[in-house]
Amino acid sequence: MFSVVRSEWRADEPIEGPATLSAVGPGTAMVGGSGGRLIAVSYEELAGHRRMEGALPANCRPYQLGAGRPYATGLTKSIAFDGSDPEADFDRAFLATSGVRLPSGHWRVTAVADFVEGRDCSGPSHTLTAAW
Repeated sequence: MFSVVRSEWRADEPIEGPATLSAVGPGTAMVGGSGGRLIAVSYEELAGHRRMEGALPANCRPYQLGAGRPYATGLTKSIAFDGSDPEADFDRAFLATSGVRLPSGHWRVTAVADFVEGRDCSGPSHTLTAAW
């Protein structure tokens, strides 16, 4: 699940909201995912050309999900970019600010949960997305 507290924000106002991943049903589920976090967040300018893809470290660690025990995170800024890209200065400035702040425009914010079944990162892989 991904939610924000409202649908419109002023330019450069910090955007806030939780992204959560939970297991459905009784008991708990063990999943493996990035040692950094299970959910990355991407930002895409809909009427422009800027796109900041969420990135997760490639290492693996187990996470336990269960009823009343979801994995939750706020909006994050962890992106990979090419320093020679014409938008590299924008990407650097985006990462340097506190909180998630986007310039004026229409943006799609997408939470991406990337995990595998089981604790050792060797089971079937799953990617879930939720966009606002």
